[in-house]
Amino acid sequence: MEDLKGKIVMVDPSLHTYFTHGLAQIGIVTDINLEEDVIEVEFENRWTELYPANALRTMKPYGDIIHDANTKNLNFRDTKILFRLILMGESGVQAEQFDALAMVVRSKKSP
Repeated sequence: MEDLKGKIVMVDPSLHTYFTHGLAQIGIVTDINLEEDVIEVEFENRWTELYPANALRTMKPYGDIIHDANTKNLNFRDTKILFRLILMGESGVQAEQFDALAMVVRSKKSP
């Protein structure tokens, strides 16, 4: 779990309104306390919050995303989102990863 430090994570969408009052959804892991199951996440406005590990989500490895896109029967909209995620993720730039997770959040909110 130490390898999560510096990674971009998303607060579980079903929990973010409780923990962050709806203000934050995506941030960067800044500290991990394995003994107490506490992960510190810093958000865009530079504040931090503490979460248990099961409250956070990360992106699947891009190989898994490619596999899902190729093997699952997805509608056109979902396929388009997955391929954009793949292109963004291949750059390896953290800003692109942040944008990829933000795109997933937006797609869940729209019909």
